[in-house]
Amino acid sequence: ELFDKQESNLAKEDLMDFYAVACNFLLIQILKGNLVYKQLFELYKLIESKDVLMNKDLIQVTKLSNIVGASCRVGEFEWATMLTNKYIPYVVKEMRESTSHLNMGVIEFYKKNYKQAIHHLIRVETVGPTLMLSCRVLLLKAHYEIDTQYDELTMKEFRSAEHFVQTNKALSVMDKKSYKNFIQMLISLYRVKHRIGKRTAASVQEKMNKMEFLSDKQWLGEKIKEL
Repeated sequence: ELFDKQESNLAKEDLMDFYAVACNFLLIQILKGNLVYKQLFELYKLIESKDVLMNKDLIQVTKLSNIVGASCRVGEFEWATMLTNKYIPYVVKEMRESTSHLNMGVIEFYKKNYKQAIHHLIRVETVGPTLMLSCRVLLLKAHYEIDTQYDELTMKEFRSAEHFVQTNKALSVMDKKSYKNFIQMLISLYRVKHRIGKRTAASVQEKMNKMEFLSDKQWLGEKIKEL
């Protein structure tokens, strides 16, 4: 409401900065486990309608991927696809193809087309370390969904992603905790799913509830209910 009232008094660059602060606030809430995806989607939709997504005819890869991810979380697949097609030409050339595959992989994953998601995600190469981590985590989730029996290769992928988080200097302390906790919970659930070890879904839930920072808490909760 304040943005709407003061918009005419603000330069476009300043308005973009203010909207970025609002988006970052909601993204931090999600890292803490507060699932405000609907609010984030509505905010992104407002920003897009005001034509303040791009800066100097370019759009940040992270921003575009965040918008697509938030849209998919609330089932807005058509809008996510439209936005990808609309803004991919404005991604820096060297990241364009990988960004397209990443976004389409995200869309297919949330549509539960896991094999198609993997088809796209394994083709992602140049999107920067943070988005590359998001891509790898989504691949882990896709393998979790399609594995009908315990697979050591999948476990190796889990461990590799965990090492990537620990050694990735581009990640903030908050992001490292959030992703590391997620991968640990995912490994536990994978073992419970395939009856490896004595841990139960309830014990995973109990441990998860004690974590301050946890990426994708909603998805983990859904997998626990399934078990």
